[in-house]
Amino acid sequence: MKKFFGFLGNEVILGTMIALLSVFTALASYQGAMADSEQNKYEIMGMKDLNDGNVFYLEANQNWLQDDNNYDNWYTNQDTNPKLPHITKATSAMLDHRS
Repeated sequence: MKKFFGFLGNEVILGTMIALLSVFTALASYQGAMADSEQNKYEIMGMKDLNDGNVFYLEANQNWLQDDNNYDNWYTNQDTNPKLPHITKATSAMLDHRS
């Protein structure tokens, strides 16, 4: 009988240790997932800001190219075509600066 209860005691201790190990492993996994979640949130926010910055950069370049094209059209056709394309305020300021 003692042999039987001794074996049961060892099995209970081993089972308890395995259960504790499983709980601590699950806790570590949960904490890792929470840390990854925060990292992903800030990474996505950074990518959003980078994309917004690229949009503003491209928009400014397009505006500049449009104004430069308007100036070129005006300069090329100033004596030959009285109906010139619409010149924006930015282009007018550039014309004043160049002359």
